[in-house]
Amino acid sequence: MSYAFCRTKLIGSHVSLTTRIGATLLLVALVTSGSPHQSSSTVAAAAASVVVPSNFIPSGADDPVPAPPEGVSAQAVFVIDATAGTPLYSLNPDERRAPASLTKVATALVVLEHASVDDVVTIEAGDLVDPSESHVGLVDGDRLTVRSLLYGLLVPSGNDAANALARHVGASLSGAGGSGSSDARAAFIAAMNELVVSMGLTNTAFLNPSGISENGHFSSARDLETLTARAMLNPTFAEIVATVKTDLVSEADPILVYPIATTNDLLLEGLVSGVKTGTTSEAGGCLITSSAINGDLILGVILGSATVPDDQGNLKSPARFDDARTILSAIPADYEWIDPTDPATFEGLYQELAAWQAGLKGGTAVVVPIARRDELRYRIVLGPPGSPDAEVGKVVFLVGNDRLSEQPVFQIAA
Repeated sequence: MSYAFCRTKLIGSHVSLTTRIGATLLLVALVTSGSPHQSSSTVAAAAASVVVPSNFIPSGADDPVPAPPEGVSAQAVFVIDATAGTPLYSLNPDERRAPASLTKVATALVVLEHASVDDVVTIEAGDLVDPSESHVGLVDGDRLTVRSLLYGLLVPSGNDAANALARHVGASLSGAGGSGSSDARAAFIAAMNELVVSMGLTNTAFLNPSGISENGHFSSARDLETLTARAMLNPTFAEIVATVKTDLVSEADPILVYPIATTNDLLLEGLVSGVKTGTTSEAGGCLITSSAINGDLILGVILGSATVPDDQGNLKSPARFDDARTILSAIPADYEWIDPTDPATFEGLYQELAAWQAGLKGGTAVVVPIARRDELRYRIVLGPPGSPDAEVGKVVFLVGNDRLSEQPVFQIAA
């Protein structure tokens, strides 16, 4: 069994313990107001308390995360600094719920991972939807690129675009059969669920590419955030979901143009940079948002906000946007972003890493709840020395016993 030596330090004054995987205990120091004190009995007791399996650091999924601010009416919420890996707010994050058109994030991921955006798709009658559904207004027999259909999928949330993409991409997958067959659609949905399994998402299953409510079609706020974080790594996806309005031009007849516009009020207001809306009577008002704080990507998922019918009987959800505004305005008051390489903030961290010829590369802040700033501490977990620039361990940042985030440690010199 391998073991980890671990240094734990409360910023300011606390016990500090250093450990290294596969090595002999080199240093155990008690730090009190910056002054080290050592004794054989203290060292022995400390060593006994820190020799633990190397995988002892928890993933953080079970660590307490504050509930959303007062006034948020959504039934499920998950907000995270995706860059730092620090959840900010959480409410029923793993509850299985109808995701409505937030499903289309997964649809787009499968398309982008299995098709060229320059492919041209011929629209078929089976792709078209009832006017009561969200749609682009595609025309039977027209031809558009996959890129254009992705815009139609994600900007106005077109179910007709979802159907066309699923049929086209599904036809190219193993055993899909002809491009117009139901087998193609089934193959695409299977690929959606294979993606879910490959990402370790246990509270998501898809039965269609558009988000139409069906028994057995569900996701959770946390799973949808994970899918969105992956999607946002794709520049094409990130560009599309930031689009306020554009025109889709037919490849068959350049005169035929489909004007589309976002369904995201917050994008129009400039409060977010994307991502996706969704609404059904079963799902309620749903919303995924992306924004930036301190250069970090902040993702928020809101499920089950209240809905109201408009004059035409179509469901709207102003409440989801109100919920998002409340959350976004609360973040700067509840959290601060701290540079872990700043010696004044993490006293001793630089020196402790330097003693092992290791260090952080910087660039990623530690997100700290302002109300618990005085509980901020860290643990250093190191493996055997490596070649220069090799990853040799990590620093885990905590408030009290609750994990905030972790950052890799790199070998500076052999």
